[in-house]
Amino acid sequence: MEVQSLFNPAPDLHIIHLKQIIPIETLLEPPFKGAHLYPPEKKKLPWYKKKRTIYELILVTMVCIAGIIIGGVFGSRRTPPPP
Repeated sequence: MEVQSLFNPAPDLHIIHLKQIIPIETLLEPPFKGAHLYPPEKKKLPWYKKKRTIYELILVTMVCIAGIIIGGVFGSRRTPPPP
């Protein structure tokens, strides 16, 4: 445990804010196989691996491809020759 802050609002009242840290050496043996002495660390996913970002990138890519196709179709049309 690591002390984050100390607070003494009254003469006999002590408030201590502690932070749990994972030690380098584990001194306790797990009580049974597969037991966790410390909570598992939550690994944050990078922004580019989130589903929402992937869907947005796919949508933008599809709109760009559709724009290129439509621009190519309308850009290659010839105007009819005058009579």
